Amino acid sequence: MIETHLVDFSPIPEGVVPFKTTNLDGVEISFYQFGSVLVAMSEPDCLVRLEIVSVVLHEEELPANLLGFGMTDGGQAYCSLYVPYDLYRGYSRCDLDISLLAVKPDAE
Repeated sequence: MIETHLVDFSPIPEGVVPFKTTNLDGVEISFYQFGSVLVAMSEPDCLVRLEIVSVVLHEEELPANLLGFGMTDGGQAYCSLYVPYDLYRGYSRCDLDISLLAVKPDAE
């Protein structure tokens, strides 16, 4: 028999606080940054999928690599991207225009 152990999971390191929040179709989305990693995370139990589509700084789209997306054990949808910090060094993180794609669960 295989034993299964659930581990609490969060793509955000302990102590990192959101630098910005937004409301997307009635769902609060929080944005986090640590080093060159940007993470968008929804409030619990509202979305089945969340993706960062683009990151733009002053009308210029920044190159980014998808690190992962999914759902935390607490029901929060998230997406994480690698965006080289050197590309927006000297600017406020709040200057980043982050476009999202969100998928809500089907209404029953």
